Amino acid sequence: MQFFELCKLNLKYTPIIYAVMLRVFIETTIKQISPLIGVIGKNLGEKSLDVAQKLCQLGYYDHVVKDLVSKYSTTEGGLFLMNNIQSHVHSTRFYPSQSVVNNYWTEL
Repeated sequence: MQFFELCKLNLKYTPIIYAVMLRVFIETTIKQISPLIGVIGKNLGEKSLDVAQKLCQLGYYDHVVKDLVSKYSTTEGGLFLMNNIQSHVHSTRFYPSQSVVNNYWTEL
């Protein structure tokens, strides 16, 4: 039922909701996978990189995906730095545009 409600949302008019969904998706995925493969502690960016490296070692995907996650989780302003997504979710001065949120989803 919730899926059908989400499908009715329009990114053009509700970019913050999409930013929240992206944050929840990334954070929940990392929190669920981390303990299963022995990744503990750290912030979201570091955990994302550790999870990517471990899944690459286990053969779930190749180094290209791991390198992409590494690029965004370790560089300042990277996609997986929680502050970037957090700024869209909680800022009272910044309203993300459709293109900014689209870029986050595209990179994901």
